[in-house]
Amino acid sequence: MVRPRSGIGFKQRGVVYTGVRLPDGRRWVRPVAIIAPPPPGVELGVAWARAVGLQLQARFDRGEWSPEQVRSIVVSDPLLPTAPAAPARSATTIPAIDRSARKAAASATAPTRATEPPGETVRAWFERWLNDRAQKGLSTVRTDRSRFRSHVEPVLGDKPVAIVSKADIEALVSVLDDATRAGQSWRTSWNGWALTRAMFRDASRSKTVALRVRSDNPCDGVAAPDRGTKKVKQYISPAEFLSLVRSERVPERFRVLYTLAVYLYARPGELEALAWEDLDLERGTVHIHRAVHYDTGAVKPVKTQETRRFSVEANLLPLLRALAHGKKPDERVVPDGVPKNSAELLREHLRLAGITRSDLFASDATRKPMTFYDLRATGITWRAIRGDEPLRIQRAAGHTGFDTTQGYIREAESVRDGFGEVFSELPAALLVANAPTG
Repeated sequence: MVRPRSGIGFKQRGVVYTGVRLPDGRRWVRPVAIIAPPPPGVELGVAWARAVGLQLQARFDRGEWSPEQVRSIVVSDPLLPTAPAAPARSATTIPAIDRSARKAAASATAPTRATEPPGETVRAWFERWLNDRAQKGLSTVRTDRSRFRSHVEPVLGDKPVAIVSKADIEALVSVLDDATRAGQSWRTSWNGWALTRAMFRDASRSKTVALRVRSDNPCDGVAAPDRGTKKVKQYISPAEFLSLVRSERVPERFRVLYTLAVYLYARPGELEALAWEDLDLERGTVHIHRAVHYDTGAVKPVKTQETRRFSVEANLLPLLRALAHGKKPDERVVPDGVPKNSAELLREHLRLAGITRSDLFASDATRKPMTFYDLRATGITWRAIRGDEPLRIQRAAGHTGFDTTQGYIREAESVRDGFGEVFSELPAALLVANAPTG
């Protein structure tokens, strides 16, 4: 006799999850607060998650729903009693949740009539909006899709985009806040909110006329999700940097890459697109005007759409001249590019170089581990510590707003004393390893 399936529902680190079992035996799970928030009077607990999971499983088994296209599961009537179920009397007693789960399964297997709401749905409009962004070369398309599926689609996906109301947006914010209280990072919730605001801004006043489907923005006047503690940016000290680029345990290719990232403080995509023709080694300047798209590898304009030219750090020039020997103008300065797993590799190389400061590796409520992008933050912080003129820092870093630059300046003011010499001479071994031969 085949044992009937029970719904997936469990609690881990304060978050209640629901999901389905896939044909290959794996489980697909998501926070139930995002997939199907319980109706009033029903506790957001494991019992509710199991009942929801059973409905999801039934629809998945019938081919009506797929985890690849996350959709909210609409539960019109509470499936669970508001009072706690009585504990099992013996190993063979079926808990109350299983009775509710079987009730949900019976309901889910009954024939249903699809009632598509009138007008283009948020889900369908989002696909047109995303295609428009892709044609413009925006690099956030991949993350936009992921954030939509995780945060926006379960709540708004089936609603007609033209009549989404302020109350609907407030409901979405409530779901995001619930997920944050259940353990989701507040920044993750804010990413979902930022995407929602961008979508409905363009739904009302996009430059692409075909995307304008409403005369107002329902996000206007809606309070944003709750904020949590802002995690500090990570950066390495001059002593740690020298230990990293001196270490023979770190491959020479990466020691050069880390040096360029700190001393040019360019974004990873900008560094990857940099060609020798962008460097004037006689005058000691660099022109950053393009970047490599993270997903496609295509060359695109820089993030801010504003190119910048600034002086190269004097102690970087000997290495650049050595690397440039015999290179063609259109060859890239970093021919192997920036690896996709650059963050993990950097932390591994820091450990190999004997750098074990806990702040560089911790991941908790107030700290995030060091990433390759933080080498850019290192260079900008060093300039602020050196006391460079703030507007020069802003220009070289490519910050559109001075508030961003001010964050680095405030950090520099608190750590300047005893920090060490920034942008010092590079180790002779690194220069010799890249010196031209013959």
